[in-house]
Amino acid sequence: MAPARTAATTVELGYALSSEEHTPADLVRHAVAAEAAGFTFAGISDHFHPWTRTQGQSPFVWGVLGAIAQATDALRRMSRSLWDFGDGPGC
Repeated sequence: MAPARTAATTVELGYALSSEEHTPADLVRHAVAAEAAGFTFAGISDHFHPWTRTQGQSPFVWGVLGAIAQATDALRRMSRSLWDFGDGPGC
């Protein structure tokens, strides 16, 4: 006997923004491009300092999230630490 059919599953694709590797302006630009490409959400790393001395970025992530919110229309945003654990709301 064939298994019972279930409701269709919707797949959402998110875009990962790495604050350790990009400037705030670049992160906003990447988020705008991700939304234009059809991504429904973006997660951003929320480290307050670079992992190594060669990484010169790590801006104040909450300010960057605000700039992304202003620059996008429907892209959902979340801190990557909340995204990785899956237990927090998107911002």
